[in-house]
Amino acid sequence: MNVLVNLNNEVDAFQIKEVHKSRLKEEFPQHQFKFVDTYDEFKSSLAWAESAILWFFPEKLFPHAINLKNIHTPAAGKDWVAIDKTGKVKTHFSSFHGHIIAESFLAMLFYRNNRLDLASKSQSQKKWDRNAFGERSLIRNKKLLIIGFGNIGQICAVQCSSLGLEVAGACRNLKRKTNFSLLPISSIESYIGEFDILLNLLPGNTETEGFISTSMIDSMKDGVEFYNFGRGTTVDQDALIKALKGNKISFAGLDVFAMEPLEEDSELWDLENALITPHSSCCYEDYLHLFIDELKAKL
Repeated sequence: MNVLVNLNNEVDAFQIKEVHKSRLKEEFPQHQFKFVDTYDEFKSSLAWAESAILWFFPEKLFPHAINLKNIHTPAAGKDWVAIDKTGKVKTHFSSFHGHIIAESFLAMLFYRNNRLDLASKSQSQKKWDRNAFGERSLIRNKKLLIIGFGNIGQICAVQCSSLGLEVAGACRNLKRKTNFSLLPISSIESYIGEFDILLNLLPGNTETEGFISTSMIDSMKDGVEFYNFGRGTTVDQDALIKALKGNKISFAGLDVFAMEPLEEDSELWDLENALITPHSSCCYEDYLHLFIDELKAKL
């Protein structure tokens, strides 16, 4: 099979390197690989390709893909790869992200729960203040609601429940097989106030835009913690800022934003009860190696 590869990316963790190219050749000696660096090279080589491995594929490229049968992308979100409306080309999105997101979420959760912000501040001041940590409480037995309970959500749930958190998932499909309680996302405002910690994993689309709204925030428990590793567009950012200022939400761990990069004049930068990471939850050196592992069952 002829496999065309264009995995150039401005984010180093997602950029294909020689070690990845070597692995692909070694893992799949039965296939012919062609690695290209630019969009123009990719477009001009599409007629040769039977499979393609890529980050981006706009709909306008399908007429040039006369022999293409499969598209493989490391991405989990469906934001960057168009679906072939004729059905001739099958698109394979990746599903290895669960453990990566879970580790990034748990890092934020423990950062907040162990008040490492206070530890960092005390260290910078060379201050030995044991009393600063007296109000910490164990995450064990706290209630966590995962909003958007797909593959990533289920892996996060397993990791969190092993630490003693009581986990439930809010989703549309209540019939999926799982060991966790499933709640209808359509009536989330009626029960969201029962939870101490909220993890948003919703994808970005017209149905989810602004889903975390003012009325939903009003329904949350006072002092709730909110973490977003889904899409920034799912949250009303102005409502979130207001809730953080008033401590309705005691802490927000935010990896994604409606506008990226986050605007320099955003008030979120200056809020002490918000932790901001630059959409880096999947930026691990393991990323493309995990993708290649998953390809073994597909390519």
